[in-house]
This record gives sequence, structure tokens and C-alpha cells, in this order.
Amino acid sequence: LLGRVVAIKVLRPEIALHPQFAGRFLQEAKAAAEIDKQIRGKTSKGYQEVGATATTPAPAPAARYSRDPPRPPAQRRFTATPPRLDDAPTQPSAGMMDMRYDTMRTMALALVAAGSLLGSACGDDSTPPAADSTSSGDDTGTTTNVSATSQSTSATVTTTTGADSTTGMADGSFLDPSTSTGTEPPNPQPNGSQCTGPDDCETMFCYEVPMFGGLCSECLTDEDCGKGTCSIDLNMGYAICTDGSLGVMCSTDEGCMGDLVCSELVNTGGIFPANFCSECRDDDVPCAGGDICSPVYDLENIAGYMGCVTPGSVENGGGCPLNGVVGDGTVCMSGACGVAQLFGLIPIGICGECVDDADCVAMGLTTCEPAVADMSGVTPATCI
Repeated sequence: LLGRVVAIKVLRPEIALHPQFAGRFLQEAKAAAEIDKQIRGKTSKGYQEVGATATTPAPAPAARYSRDPPRPPAQRRFTATPPRLDDAPTQPSAGMMDMRYDTMRTMALALVAAGSLLGSACGDDSTPPAADSTSSGDDTGTTTNVSATSQSTSATVTTTTGADSTTGMADGSFLDPSTSTGTEPPNPQPNGSQCTGPDDCETMFCYEVPMFGGLCSECLTDEDCGKGTCSIDLNMGYAICTDGSLGVMCSTDEGCMGDLVCSELVNTGGIFPANFCSECRDDDVPCAGGDICSPVYDLENIAGYMGCVTPGSVENGGGCPLNGVVGDGTVCMSGACGVAQLFGLIPIGICGECVDDADCVAMGLTTCEPAVADMSGVTPATCI
């Protein structure tokens, strides 16, 4: 019976309690009882022989050993009173033999129980329902406690069977995205947040900024603003509706204030629009009084406009118009309009000391260092 107690309480309760193995455990229990009977008979005979030949009578077991109140065999504990050195018996006492017998008996029954469990688990390929590793995730966890105490020590062993964590492993259904609890798509974001489409934004406007990406904004075009223009604002970090004043981005003349027109500041080759509310436009809105329509750059703020400029009035580093890919130095004090490559792609005209090396000879120099333009500003062409 000890073997069944151990099996049920400690080792594999879901197998030991299964009806399929009940008959086998009953046979093992009977075998254990027979072994116990044989061991007890042989040991009792040994006790009598030892008692008859001992020169010194062994003290009564009750005087040398004290036992706890009866407990289940698997939880029995012994407390022994240490023998005195001057009173050591020359032969094993009956109490000592009794303790050895109890230890042997406990070990034998435990081995029988363990053997029956291993034989049951290995000899039958069928799996009891309670031990099915692919049971439904709705199973309720259970907890079994086994406690043991003695005069000086106490211990508690807790075995917990929780809800099955392998649900869906057999059929692979855990891979089905329709059954997963993944992160829901983010809610629409406020202005200034990065976006890939209108659904990402609260305003439904995802404004594309060249070489940066989309930004949730107030508008996409001038038509979205009613009055004024739609322009990127670096301070705000997204596109906003403006009042249509000089130098703000635009897409239509109607968005610009008063007589201002929406004019192309630089030719980007279709990479991105670079139209700004301006004073003039080469094609159809010329300047009055002999002035020249020339670019005025504000590269640090990604802004600028086309303005009416007096010939020969623009200092080195200022903008000058292009005739195709050649600069027109009419507006420059130096008379030289060099060409710089913005972002290495977009040509813009910059007034400088020279256009080529020949312009440097009169200065006693030999080389014309070309103009450079980037988001930090411009460096005009210089003779070196």
C-alpha cells in the first residue's frame, strides 16, 4: 500500500489514479505485502538468536529509541538518543535491528512502487486522458501538497499542475494570425508624427517631405487651406496653412497674398516641388523698370522667392538666375554667376569672384574654386 501512496501523492498522480492501471497497482501492492511478511519473519528470528548469544543484555528498545506518533510509511521519521560511549553494546541491539528493519522495509516498498510506475509508463503507449499534453487551454490548474514533519524539522512539497501552455502545438493553430492577440494597429497620430499614408494621421493629411518621409500635417495643397497656402514649417515640424505672404511655399497663385504669384524658385527636375509666393515669374509676370527677376535663397529654412533685383546689386553669395545650366551674372556686383549643385543634384546660381580659371588671371591667381551650396548655406566661387 505504501507504493500506491507514494505513486499517488508524489510521483505521477494522474497515472496512478487512472483506471487503466488500477489492476496493476493492486498486484504490486500484494507483492509488496508478501515481501514485507517474509522480511519480518526472518528478521524476528534473527532478533531471538542475537538475544540468546549476547553477553550483555540489550536495553529495551523503548528506553533507547523514541518514535513519533504513527504516520504514513513514506513520511515516517525516527529520532534516536545517542548511546553513551562507555555503554556501547558488543552486539547489535534489538532496537538497532528494528530500526534497520524498518529502513529496509521502507526502501523495498518504495522501489516496488517506482518499478510499477516505470513499467506502466514504458509498457503501454496509450496516454491517459489526464496526462494528455495537448489538452484544451480551458483546463483548470490543480495543486497537491505533501507535508512531512518531525520533532526538529518540517518540509512541504508542492506539486502544481497549471493550465496547459501547449494548446495548438499539435495542429499548428498557434501560427494562425487570426487567433493571435498581436498588437492592434496604432491610432491615428497628431500633427508632426511620421506617417506613410492618410490613415496614419488624425487630419488625414500625410505631407511628403523630400529625403525625409511623411509627416502628419494640416494640409497637402493650398486648396486644403481655403485662404493662404500650404507650406512646410520647420519650427512646427510639419506643413501648415499660411497667410500666403512672400517666401512661403505654394501650389497656386490664388493662395498667395495680393499681387504675389506662385513661382518656381529652383528647378528640381521633378524630385519635389519648390514653388514659393514671389514678386515675379519669368514666363508671364516680369519685373517693372528694368529690374531682373532673380532668386533669393533661404536654404537654412528651405525657403526663398523670386524677387525683382536691380542689375549689378547682388553681392557674392547671393542668388542669380540661370539660363539653362549657365549662370546670368547681370545681377551680380562681380558680374560672375557660378553654378553650385544643391544636394549634388539641383543646379542653382550663386554670385562669386569667378566662373572659371580665366577670371582669376587679372587677380594674379590661377584657379577658380567653384561655389558650394547645402542646407547650411552657400559658399561663393573664389580665386585661389
